[in-house]
Amino acid sequence: MNKDHPRADQDKSQEQEIEKAAEQPFENSLHGAAIIDKDGREVPITESMIVEAFDKIEKSDKSQ
Repeated sequence: MNKDHPRADQDKSQEQEIEKAAEQPFENSLHGAAIIDKDGREVPITESMIVEAFDKIEKSDKSQ
């Protein structure tokens, strides 16, 4: 992790996840659910994206 710019590492990780999801066949995604990325591409939402989002929410609740 980059100590000076931890957000940059997180953004890079999210971009890699989006790229990985974009390579998956659309039919294998969650009932065709998708997001639009910053470049305007439709990216299928994956189970791992949802798990990661819930993990972040759970961690943020514990820090308060």
